Amino acid sequence: FDFLDTMGGGNLSLQVHPTTQFIREQFGMAYTQDESYYIMDAGDDATVFLGVRNGVDKEAMLEDLHKGNAAISLLPYTAGGVSLKGLDFEDADQVFTEQDTFTLAPADPSTNAFKVDQYDETIDFDFENGDWTINGNIPSWATAVFDYFFNEPEAISGDGNTIKGQEGTVYAGKGYKDAKEVEVTVLVESKSKKTAIALGHVKIVVNPPAIDDHQKPGYVKFVGYVLANGEYSKFAILKAAA
Repeated sequence: FDFLDTMGGGNLSLQVHPTTQFIREQFGMAYTQDESYYIMDAGDDATVFLGVRNGVDKEAMLEDLHKGNAAISLLPYTAGGVSLKGLDFEDADQVFTEQDTFTLAPADPSTNAFKVDQYDETIDFDFENGDWTINGNIPSWATAVFDYFFNEPEAISGDGNTIKGQEGTVYAGKGYKDAKEVEVTVLVESKSKKTAIALGHVKIVVNPPAIDDHQKPGYVKFVGYVLANGEYSKFAILKAAA
């Protein structure tokens, strides 16, 4: 158990406990986190909220929760090229990035000058596009995330195959070795859903899980390279249709 002392201090954090079905379907976890609190002491004006207070604007609250995040939808890439026309991302796999970590970064093109030898004067330039990358942190260690970005996992479960921790706690899960290169077609939507960018062919790889700020959840960092898309468009700038 934890002993939490906020007398004269700040409020406790927002606690969200999904149902077993929701956390299994959305995060690939087979359990939810159940808690109970015993209040030993409280000030005269102390308050506990179950749910949210009256008058809370649901849309404004969700907007604050997702501020600075990117919603990225992923479809398997089809070798040879994918037409961006008619794509349906409604049932695509989706990840959300940690606040303010998503970037879409094209490198400056390199140049090769053509010169007249006897005068050393430039008469033309040949341009070569630089790497175009997408980067971000996925703030989740759900097995569904690792199953998607890593090669076939090793089951750590069943008799004799679990891991025993301190005080006899038994742990089960999955073991991962190598990240795989995932080739996908990507849709990045704005928070308002009024604008989006589609990327025809992206190769993504992730780093192993990381924790570098104990005030934030662990995350998985990804980097993706935007590649040629056969005879089709490499990217599309989109606005919500009326």
